[in-house]
Amino acid sequence: MSTPKSRKSSTAELPLSDADLLDRLRRALSGGAGLTGPELCKQVPKVDAARALEKARELCARGELFRVKKGATERFFGADPVASLDRLVPPLLDAGALSAAQIKTQLERTARGHGPLLPEWLKGALARGLLFEQARSGGARTKTFGRQPDLRLLLHKALVELRKSMTLLDRLGVARPRVLDFLSAELGASRRAAPADGTASRRVFLEALRKLAADNPQGALLPVREVRARAGLPKQDFDDTALALSREGLLLLHHHDHPGSLSDAEQGALVRDPHGTHYVGMALRGSA
Repeated sequence: MSTPKSRKSSTAELPLSDADLLDRLRRALSGGAGLTGPELCKQVPKVDAARALEKARELCARGELFRVKKGATERFFGADPVASLDRLVPPLLDAGALSAAQIKTQLERTARGHGPLLPEWLKGALARGLLFEQARSGGARTKTFGRQPDLRLLLHKALVELRKSMTLLDRLGVARPRVLDFLSAELGASRRAAPADGTASRRVFLEALRKLAADNPQGALLPVREVRARAGLPKQDFDDTALALSREGLLLLHHHDHPGSLSDAEQGALVRDPHGTHYVGMALRGSA
Protein backbone atom coordinates (compact mmCIF):
# COMPACT_ATOMS: atom_id res chain seq x y z
CA MET A 1 0.00 0.00 0.00
CA SER A 2 1.41 3.39 -1.04
CA THR A 3 2.11 5.96 1.61
CA PRO A 4 0.69 9.52 1.35
CA LYS A 5 4.22 10.73 0.66
CA SER A 6 4.63 8.48 -2.37
CA ARG A 7 1.22 9.52 -3.75
CA LYS A 8 2.26 13.19 -3.42
CA SER A 9 5.55 12.53 -5.22
CA SER A 10 3.74 10.71 -8.02
CA THR A 11 1.31 13.60 -8.49
CA ALA A 12 4.14 16.14 -8.64
CA GLU A 13 5.74 14.24 -11.49
CA LEU A 14 2.69 14.31 -13.75
CA PRO A 15 3.56 15.99 -17.07
CA LEU A 16 2.24 19.50 -17.67
CA SER A 17 -0.23 20.08 -20.44
CA ASP A 18 1.15 21.79 -23.55
CA ALA A 19 -0.62 25.02 -22.60
CA ASP A 20 0.76 24.97 -19.04
CA LEU A 21 4.25 24.13 -20.27
CA LEU A 22 4.28 26.99 -22.77
CA ASP A 23 2.96 29.36 -20.11
CA ARG A 24 5.68 28.23 -17.68
CA LEU A 25 8.39 28.85 -20.28
CA ARG A 26 7.12 32.30 -21.21
CA ARG A 27 6.85 33.35 -17.58
CA ALA A 28 10.36 32.07 -16.81
CA LEU A 29 11.79 34.36 -19.51
CA SER A 30 9.50 37.35 -19.01
CA GLY A 31 11.70 39.10 -16.44
CA GLY A 32 14.49 39.95 -18.86
CA ALA A 33 16.95 37.25 -17.81
CA GLY A 34 18.56 34.90 -20.31
CA LEU A 35 18.53 31.26 -19.21
CA THR A 36 20.66 28.38 -20.38
CA GLY A 37 18.99 25.12 -21.35
CA PRO A 38 19.61 23.49 -17.93
CA GLU A 39 18.39 26.64 -16.13
CA LEU A 40 15.24 26.68 -18.22
CA CYS A 41 14.60 22.98 -17.50
CA LYS A 42 14.63 23.76 -13.76
CA GLN A 43 11.54 25.92 -14.26
CA VAL A 44 9.40 22.84 -15.03
CA PRO A 45 8.95 19.40 -13.45
CA LYS A 46 11.78 16.98 -14.22
CA VAL A 47 9.45 14.83 -16.29
CA ASP A 48 8.97 17.80 -18.66
CA ALA A 49 12.64 18.83 -18.96
CA ALA A 50 13.33 17.39 -22.42
CA ARG A 51 9.95 18.54 -23.71
CA ALA A 52 10.58 22.03 -22.31
CA LEU A 53 13.70 22.44 -24.43
CA GLU A 54 11.89 21.19 -27.50
CA LYS A 55 9.00 23.62 -26.95
CA ALA A 56 11.38 26.49 -26.22
CA ARG A 57 13.15 25.90 -29.52
CA GLU A 58 9.79 25.80 -31.31
CA LEU A 59 8.86 29.17 -29.80
CA CYS A 60 12.20 30.57 -30.92
CA ALA A 61 11.62 29.30 -34.46
CA ARG A 62 8.27 31.11 -34.44
CA GLY A 63 9.87 34.33 -33.17
CA GLU A 64 8.05 34.25 -29.83
CA LEU A 65 11.26 33.62 -27.89
CA PHE A 66 14.92 34.13 -28.80
CA ARG A 67 17.82 31.68 -28.74
CA VAL A 68 21.57 32.25 -28.93
CA LYS A 69 23.88 29.26 -29.27
CA LYS A 70 27.60 29.54 -28.65
CA GLY A 71 29.52 26.30 -28.70
CA ALA A 72 27.56 23.73 -26.75
CA THR A 73 25.72 26.36 -24.70
CA GLU A 74 22.39 27.72 -25.77
CA ARG A 75 20.57 30.58 -24.03
CA PHE A 76 16.93 31.51 -24.26
CA PHE A 77 15.51 35.03 -23.97
CA GLY A 78 12.05 36.49 -23.79
CA ALA A 79 13.11 39.51 -25.88
CA ASP A 80 15.71 40.03 -28.61
CA PRO A 81 18.96 40.11 -26.57
CA VAL A 82 20.77 42.33 -29.08
CA ALA A 83 18.01 44.93 -28.87
CA SER A 84 18.10 44.61 -25.08
CA LEU A 85 21.85 45.25 -25.03
CA ASP A 86 21.38 48.24 -27.36
CA ARG A 87 18.96 49.65 -24.80
CA LEU A 88 20.70 48.67 -21.57
CA VAL A 89 24.43 49.21 -22.14
CA PRO A 90 24.72 52.86 -23.33
CA PRO A 91 23.08 54.32 -20.18
CA LEU A 92 25.66 52.47 -18.08
CA LEU A 93 28.28 54.77 -19.63
CA ASP A 94 26.54 58.01 -18.70
CA ALA A 95 28.71 58.36 -15.59
CA GLY A 96 31.95 57.68 -17.49
CA ALA A 97 33.89 55.16 -19.53
CA LEU A 98 33.86 51.50 -18.46
CA SER A 99 35.82 48.40 -19.40
CA ALA A 100 34.07 45.36 -20.85
CA ALA A 101 34.40 43.58 -17.49
CA GLN A 102 32.81 46.52 -15.66
CA ILE A 103 29.96 46.68 -18.17
CA LYS A 104 29.36 42.95 -17.78
CA THR A 105 29.25 43.19 -13.98
CA GLN A 106 26.66 45.97 -14.04
CA LEU A 107 24.69 44.33 -16.83
CA GLU A 108 24.33 41.04 -14.98
CA ARG A 109 22.67 42.87 -12.08
CA THR A 110 19.73 43.92 -14.22
CA ALA A 111 19.76 41.46 -17.14
CA ARG A 112 21.25 38.18 -15.97
CA GLY A 113 22.46 35.96 -18.77
CA HIS A 114 23.24 38.80 -21.19
CA GLY A 115 26.85 39.16 -20.04
CA PRO A 116 28.18 36.23 -22.14
CA LEU A 117 26.84 37.96 -25.27
CA LEU A 118 28.71 41.19 -24.52
CA PRO A 119 32.04 40.56 -26.37
CA GLU A 120 30.32 39.90 -29.70
CA TRP A 121 27.80 42.70 -29.12
CA LEU A 122 30.61 45.19 -28.40
CA LYS A 123 32.13 44.57 -31.83
CA GLY A 124 28.85 45.36 -33.53
CA ALA A 125 28.11 48.34 -31.28
CA LEU A 126 31.47 49.90 -32.14
CA ALA A 127 30.86 49.37 -35.86
CA ARG A 128 27.40 50.96 -35.55
CA GLY A 129 28.64 53.95 -33.55
CA LEU A 130 26.51 53.03 -30.56
CA LEU A 131 29.52 53.45 -28.29
CA PHE A 132 33.19 54.29 -28.78
CA GLU A 133 36.60 53.12 -27.61
CA GLN A 134 38.29 55.64 -25.33
CA ALA A 135 41.94 56.70 -25.08
CA ARG A 136 43.91 54.78 -22.46
CA SER A 137 45.47 56.89 -19.72
CA GLY A 138 48.09 56.24 -17.08
CA GLY A 139 49.53 53.24 -18.88
CA ALA A 140 46.24 51.34 -18.65
CA ARG A 141 46.15 48.10 -20.64
CA THR A 142 42.41 47.55 -20.60
CA LYS A 143 40.15 49.06 -23.24
CA THR A 144 37.35 51.26 -22.02
CA PHE A 145 34.21 52.40 -23.82
CA GLY A 146 32.18 55.59 -23.72
CA ARG A 147 29.08 57.11 -25.30
CA GLN A 148 30.95 59.77 -27.27
CA PRO A 149 33.92 59.49 -29.66
CA ASP A 150 37.18 60.22 -27.83
CA LEU A 151 38.83 62.94 -29.93
CA ARG A 152 42.12 62.50 -28.09
CA LEU A 153 42.24 58.92 -29.38
CA LEU A 154 40.93 59.63 -32.88
CA LEU A 155 43.14 62.68 -33.43
CA HIS A 156 46.23 61.39 -31.64
CA LYS A 157 48.46 61.32 -34.72
CA ALA A 158 47.24 64.72 -35.89
CA LEU A 159 47.90 66.23 -32.45
CA VAL A 160 51.43 64.83 -32.38
CA GLU A 161 52.18 66.50 -35.72
CA LEU A 162 50.45 69.72 -34.68
CA ARG A 163 52.53 70.01 -31.50
CA LYS A 164 55.67 69.58 -33.59
CA SER A 165 54.49 72.38 -35.87
CA MET A 166 53.60 74.64 -32.95
CA THR A 167 57.25 74.71 -31.86
CA LEU A 168 58.16 76.33 -35.16
CA LEU A 169 55.09 78.61 -35.22
CA ASP A 170 55.86 79.88 -31.70
CA ARG A 171 59.43 80.61 -32.72
CA LEU A 172 58.14 82.57 -35.71
CA GLY A 173 55.82 84.56 -33.46
CA VAL A 174 52.53 83.25 -34.91
CA ALA A 175 49.81 83.88 -32.32
CA ARG A 176 47.73 80.92 -31.13
CA PRO A 177 44.38 82.61 -31.98
CA ARG A 178 45.60 82.97 -35.57
CA VAL A 179 46.36 79.25 -35.66
CA LEU A 180 42.88 78.50 -34.30
CA ASP A 181 41.26 80.72 -36.91
CA PHE A 182 43.24 78.99 -39.65
CA LEU A 183 42.34 75.50 -38.44
CA SER A 184 38.67 76.45 -38.07
CA ALA A 185 38.59 77.77 -41.63
CA GLU A 186 40.35 74.68 -42.96
CA LEU A 187 37.86 72.41 -41.19
CA GLY A 188 34.89 74.47 -42.28
CA ALA A 189 33.92 75.10 -38.66
CA SER A 190 32.74 78.26 -36.97
CA ARG A 191 34.35 79.50 -33.78
CA ARG A 192 31.11 81.13 -32.67
CA ALA A 193 30.98 81.16 -28.89
CA ALA A 194 28.23 79.35 -27.07
CA PRO A 195 25.51 81.56 -25.54
CA ALA A 196 26.70 83.16 -22.31
CA ASP A 197 24.79 84.13 -19.16
CA GLY A 198 22.40 86.98 -19.81
CA THR A 199 22.03 86.49 -23.56
CA ALA A 200 18.56 86.79 -25.01
CA SER A 201 18.63 83.19 -26.29
CA ARG A 202 19.49 81.81 -22.88
CA ARG A 203 16.80 83.83 -21.10
CA VAL A 204 14.13 82.85 -23.64
CA PHE A 205 15.18 79.19 -23.51
CA LEU A 206 15.10 78.97 -19.71
CA GLU A 207 11.81 80.84 -19.45
CA ALA A 208 10.13 78.48 -21.93
CA LEU A 209 11.57 75.40 -20.20
CA ARG A 210 10.52 76.53 -16.71
CA LYS A 211 6.98 77.35 -17.84
CA LEU A 212 6.61 73.98 -19.56
CA ALA A 213 7.98 72.22 -16.45
CA ALA A 214 5.44 74.09 -14.30
CA ASP A 215 2.64 72.93 -16.61
CA ASN A 216 3.85 69.33 -16.30
CA PRO A 217 4.72 68.84 -12.61
CA GLN A 218 4.51 65.04 -12.89
CA GLY A 219 6.88 64.72 -15.83
CA ALA A 220 10.54 65.33 -15.03
CA LEU A 221 11.61 64.79 -18.65
CA LEU A 222 10.17 67.27 -21.16
CA PRO A 223 9.98 66.65 -24.94
CA VAL A 224 12.50 68.72 -26.90
CA ARG A 225 9.88 69.46 -29.57
CA GLU A 226 7.56 71.13 -27.04
CA VAL A 227 10.32 73.23 -25.49
CA ARG A 228 11.49 74.30 -28.97
CA ALA A 229 7.94 75.28 -29.94
CA ARG A 230 7.52 77.41 -26.82
CA ALA A 231 10.91 79.11 -27.07
CA GLY A 232 10.52 80.04 -30.75
CA LEU A 233 14.30 80.36 -31.18
CA PRO A 234 16.19 79.62 -34.40
CA LYS A 235 17.19 75.94 -34.44
CA GLN A 236 20.93 76.55 -34.06
CA ASP A 237 20.47 79.07 -31.23
CA PHE A 238 18.15 76.64 -29.43
CA ASP A 239 20.54 73.68 -29.86
CA ASP A 240 23.62 75.70 -28.86
CA THR A 241 21.87 76.95 -25.73
CA ALA A 242 20.70 73.46 -24.74
CA LEU A 243 24.17 71.96 -25.23
CA ALA A 244 25.85 74.84 -23.36
CA LEU A 245 23.51 74.41 -20.37
CA SER A 246 24.15 70.66 -20.46
CA ARG A 247 27.94 71.20 -20.37
CA GLU A 248 27.47 73.52 -17.40
CA GLY A 249 25.55 70.82 -15.55
CA LEU A 250 22.32 72.86 -15.46
CA LEU A 251 20.38 70.78 -17.97
CA LEU A 252 19.91 67.04 -18.31
CA LEU A 253 19.60 65.82 -21.92
CA HIS A 254 18.18 62.40 -22.79
CA HIS A 255 19.38 60.88 -26.06
CA HIS A 256 17.23 59.08 -28.65
CA ASP A 257 18.13 55.36 -28.88
CA HIS A 258 17.48 54.95 -32.62
CA PRO A 259 17.46 58.34 -34.45
CA GLY A 260 18.01 56.52 -37.75
CA SER A 261 14.42 55.28 -37.53
CA LEU A 262 13.14 58.88 -37.69
CA SER A 263 12.47 60.97 -40.77
CA ASP A 264 14.73 63.94 -41.58
CA ALA A 265 12.05 66.31 -40.29
CA GLU A 266 11.70 64.37 -37.04
CA GLN A 267 15.47 64.33 -36.55
CA GLY A 268 15.61 68.06 -37.25
CA ALA A 269 13.21 68.72 -34.39
CA LEU A 270 15.64 67.15 -31.89
CA VAL A 271 18.77 68.67 -30.37
CA ARG A 272 21.88 67.34 -32.11
CA ASP A 273 25.41 67.69 -30.71
CA PRO A 274 28.64 67.87 -32.80
CA HIS A 275 29.13 64.10 -32.43
CA GLY A 276 25.79 63.30 -34.07
CA THR A 277 23.94 62.29 -30.90
CA HIS A 278 20.26 63.29 -31.01
CA TYR A 279 18.47 64.32 -27.81
CA VAL A 280 14.73 63.85 -27.47
CA GLY A 281 14.09 64.96 -23.86
CA MET A 282 15.42 67.46 -21.35
CA ALA A 283 15.01 68.49 -17.71
CA LEU A 284 16.38 71.28 -15.57
CA ARG A 285 18.62 70.28 -12.72
CA GLY A 286 17.81 71.62 -9.29
CA SER A 287 20.32 74.48 -9.36
CA ALA A 288 19.14 75.92 -12.71
